[in-house]
Amino acid sequence: TRSRVDFNRENFLPFGDLARDGFGGWYADGNASLDGPSPSGEFAVANSGPAAVTGVFPAGIYTHALSERLDAALRSPLVPKDKKFLTLQVVGGRMGAWRPILDNCMLSEGYQLLDSDSPRWLKIPNRDDQPTLPFYVELVTKGSNPRIPDRPERLKRDQVTQAQLDSPYSYFGIARAFLHDVDESPREELSHLAPLFAGASPASREALAERYAAIIRRSLDRWAAGKSTDDDARWIGWLLENRLVTNASSQTPRLHRLVEDYRLAESRIAAPKTFNGMADLEAGYDFPVLPAGDAEHPGKIVPRGFLQLITGTPKGVKAFGSGRLEIANLIASPANPLTARVMANRIWLHVFGRGIVPTADNFGVYGERPSHPELLDALAAQFIREGWSIKKHIRFLLMSQTFQQSSQASPEALVSDPQNRLLSHYLVRRLEGESVRDAILAASGRLDRTMYGPSIQPYREEPKDYRKLHQGPLDGNGRRSIYIKVTRHEGSRFLDTFDFPNPTVARGNRDTTNVPAQALALLNDPFVLDQAGVWADKLIKAQAPTVESRLDSMFRTALGRSPDDVERARFAGLAKELASLHKAAPGKILESREVWKDMAHAIFNLKEFTYLR
Repeated sequence: TRSRVDFNRENFLPFGDLARDGFGGWYADGNASLDGPSPSGEFAVANSGPAAVTGVFPAGIYTHALSERLDAALRSPLVPKDKKFLTLQVVGGRMGAWRPILDNCMLSEGYQLLDSDSPRWLKIPNRDDQPTLPFYVELVTKGSNPRIPDRPERLKRDQVTQAQLDSPYSYFGIARAFLHDVDESPREELSHLAPLFAGASPASREALAERYAAIIRRSLDRWAAGKSTDDDARWIGWLLENRLVTNASSQTPRLHRLVEDYRLAESRIAAPKTFNGMADLEAGYDFPVLPAGDAEHPGKIVPRGFLQLITGTPKGVKAFGSGRLEIANLIASPANPLTARVMANRIWLHVFGRGIVPTADNFGVYGERPSHPELLDALAAQFIREGWSIKKHIRFLLMSQTFQQSSQASPEALVSDPQNRLLSHYLVRRLEGESVRDAILAASGRLDRTMYGPSIQPYREEPKDYRKLHQGPLDGNGRRSIYIKVTRHEGSRFLDTFDFPNPTVARGNRDTTNVPAQALALLNDPFVLDQAGVWADKLIKAQAPTVESRLDSMFRTALGRSPDDVERARFAGLAKELASLHKAAPGKILESREVWKDMAHAIFNLKEFTYLR
């Protein structure tokens, strides 16, 4: 025993005290971590099957101590580079997993599943291949895994079933962590066996058995009294693992009732939902310059600091962490007018179609000059006074006389302000792609105005499941375009045709083009044709008495106005031509789906339908 203790003391350096309040330098989040570390003798109740508990553990952190339905993540401090290995004593299952994270790359792969209800040693090689990049280890339940459900196949594809992915259960636990250079795990210390050798040697097998029984009884008594030690937990865990003690939930009526009550209460816990974000956990560190982005040949270390052209100070960041909080305070400071100017200009751009500074992404010397600099300053000051409220600012602009102008330009304005830089009249502009799609759904009656909910995969003629480019419904289940899922690889082809911005870069100004592909999309896209048919079905079901009354209804629905006499006569003539083309029976023109599908399609293709006047 002494040789094992000496070996461990000489070769293994504790890496945080995981049983101590505050997790001993490790960082925990999620519902399962709210109560802090667990004492010696912690146990987990089995949520199904005949067993009462799944294990009894030494002091540490166990996400399933209360329930396997709670989510959690645990992250180590940065691993020192002067040791070859990090070894953890862990339990875990049901897609509880661990991974090393290099250079804070949270979206990297590398998760490996945990699969043991009893503490096991997990040896992790240090990343000595990247001596300049920080490295730490993360343990997660399934609900806190940022690669699920997006890329579950990377988690040992042949070992993960759909039932496991759908299950709300997942857990992990950790008791100890060590840094070391020797190529083996810590040796099991045998302090729990010391009482076997106390006193005189047993004279018989029966006496030895009684000594075992006495030690086990004392361990169980201390466990029952809430005074368990790690040695007691090892004894009880060993008994459970080897089925040497009864673990049936039906052992007594009271135990059976308690386990069933627990399982009923646990079944009502909602499945965890998490949103990934960032936080400052370490004190921060300076980083070398990487010439040409080459991480294998780092340059000199550069102290962290703010943008000196903004702050005018060359000193590095003295605050805790990365300095993001200080940068955020600087950006949003009332004493910094640039942020408010940029935001006021962005809001103006979305309301009026063009910013006071047309280059919304560039207020510098290479951008365009503001058309109304004093107005921009006044709007920025007002924006700050009103608490940076975007809603109040939009309302102020919409209530203005400038916004409520007609888009019909006067002859004088066409001469003095041909580009409408001075907003002598409202700026005619094409609707954004999302608005075009939503307008089609609204006209057909298919638009689902329900707020919130999961995103919808866009319709794809050739889905590629291996790239996670799945097939979505043609009409997106009627959901507004804001709920169409955006991916970097391939978005909605219809929205892309109407200048949907590239999701890989930030854009203040959208491109607004008028190209043949847009006209062809409105003529041939299966979504447009499908919604024309949906609208036709709705019109026929409404049973309008005359062609003219139906046309009036269609114009009001699609354009927000009634047709004038010339438009009404022209579209009525088109209806007759279509009836002849589709061989509609005399007197049955109002019941012909083909006729009214083509009529709806024609209205979708009006310029007024896709342009804001």
